[in-house]
Amino acid sequence: MEKNIKELLGGRIVNTRVLTNQQISQLMSLGSKKYPVIYQEGSQYFCRRCLTEIDLADFHDQKMYCRACLNFGKLRKGDELIITNSNLSFHIPKTPMTWQGQLTNLQDTVAQETKSAFQKQQDHLIWAVTGAGKTEIIYPLINEALLQNKRVAICSPRVDVCLELQPRLQQAFRNVPIGLFHGQSQTSYFPTPIMISTVHQLIRFESAFDLIIVDEVDSFPLAGDEMLHQAIYKAKKDSGSITYLSATPPVELLANVKTKK
Repeated sequence: MEKNIKELLGGRIVNTRVLTNQQISQLMSLGSKKYPVIYQEGSQYFCRRCLTEIDLADFHDQKMYCRACLNFGKLRKGDELIITNSNLSFHIPKTPMTWQGQLTNLQDTVAQETKSAFQKQQDHLIWAVTGAGKTEIIYPLINEALLQNKRVAICSPRVDVCLELQPRLQQAFRNVPIGLFHGQSQTSYFPTPIMISTVHQLIRFESAFDLIIVDEVDSFPLAGDEMLHQAIYKAKKDSGSITYLSATPPVELLANVKTKK
């Protein structure tokens, strides 16, 4: 297998222009699928990577491209994307969680509720004030996902939150590989059972994760950004679920709770 092919697996969205013919052939043989960059629904055009609508009036006689996700590499009409196979298998220790702390009764109640929602493939909101222990509450949830050989993404709109989460998660799951990826990261992507990243990085994935945990869901630039919210849903497998963490959840999430979504 050509070097670095494994680093492209795991539901990654890759422009074929940056791949060699041999890489494309190997990825397709491993269950990847190829799609046009721009697809049409009725009279509207959309970007396959970020799902944003593309306005034809913006281009006139110029070749159409997606401006919304331009920072991730220019996608032109006529280009093709490969979405790599997301069915990865990792070696998970029999006891993934090494955290020895103790949850309070209330924290444990919330932790059990999140596990129940995950097992039912339901989205869930943890609404608690800063300092209530939301990070520790999700440890049993992550542990449950890993025991089922499921893949977890923990993301935040803020780089500083990701940097803070990484050592805490690695301490709680010492024997589980954890990847940390964001726009300022010097580390190239590689598949891991737990990925910590900014929400923006999810634009590069489709149907990749069984569990997505979104921290600081109310923070800029995620709040009110439709493209980033679509990226979260796009990165989740159909059988997966999303858990939101917030001290001040946006009204849209509270409305979904009220209507039992």
